[in-house]
Amino acid sequence: MNNDMTIDQIAEFQAFVTDQLSKIGITIHVNQGVEIKYDRNFQKTGNLYIETAEMLKSENTKFVHSGIFKNDNSWLYIIGDYKSLYLFATKYLRSIYPKRKSFVFVSEETTQGYLLPIAEAEQFCIKEVSLD
Repeated sequence: MNNDMTIDQIAEFQAFVTDQLSKIGITIHVNQGVEIKYDRNFQKTGNLYIETAEMLKSENTKFVHSGIFKNDNSWLYIIGDYKSLYLFATKYLRSIYPKRKSFVFVSEETTQGYLLPIAEAEQFCIKEVSLD
């Protein structure tokens, strides 16, 4: 989850991701339907946190769609850290959300989502990129 990251840190991670992917022939631009999320805990927990809602703006009195359910043109969802990235079709992550009863739903003060086990992520992602 990148809720505790500053805007500069988020921008830095997004720039890192676009740079690393370009080195392997994948050119992306954040404003062209790509959602990039930093997950600092997945290496420890064995799960990716897939965000579905947030309450980050002071005018929000309830959770609003974000992450995979953000009302924008996002078709690609990239999540990971500075060592590993997972690329998913946003449509796929939306489609499995209501179907998997085994997913752990997470609700914190400013974010909601579900935990996607790494084993499943590796099986169903478009591409896994190791940056070691």
